[in-house]
Amino acid sequence: MQIDGFGLKNFTDCNPDELDTILSWRNDPYVRNNFFSCEPISRESHFSYVRSLSERSDLFYFLVCGADSNPVGVISFRQTDKNAAEVGYYKAATKKNEKGVGALLLKLAEKAAYKIGGGYNILYTDVFSFNLPSIKSIERAGYKENIEKRRQFVRESGEKFLVLRYELTLNNVVVYNKSCKPLSSLRGAE
Repeated sequence: MQIDGFGLKNFTDCNPDELDTILSWRNDPYVRNNFFSCEPISRESHFSYVRSLSERSDLFYFLVCGADSNPVGVISFRQTDKNAAEVGYYKAATKKNEKGVGALLLKLAEKAAYKIGGGYNILYTDVFSFNLPSIKSIERAGYKENIEKRRQFVRESGEKFLVLRYELTLNNVVVYNKSCKPLSSLRGAE
């Protein structure tokens, strides 16, 4: 799938080298610290998880590459009900210190939501309150905090963190496209 000159490649279509690269980004200590599950992921577990995605109709991961084919990062969708999807993202290691990449990934996720035709009214993302760079990216992408959905999260270590919920309301009426395909039709598609 192409959006604004960026390629979005379904994880299920990625080759082993691409999946190894993605795993290295996800296992970076800084990135891991910003996930609810902050333990390193084994290669076997990662590859097994990606294989399981082909059997799921509620969860999608995409490798995002620029026009030069160089990786930019990852975006994901987890459909939580018929009207909402949780969006996740993280940058490629080569983009780690570049400003604006997080907001770019979120804007691409928004456009992908329209293109894949999930019919969502809301995209949302949860973020730890200490993750200020991500909060700035989320706000730049147009998401607004839903203060009523703030919650505490306790890691296995006993550490407690405040989790903020940011939401983006989509205007499906204006951009609705009858040719959009449902999420479940994306299996094996680029």
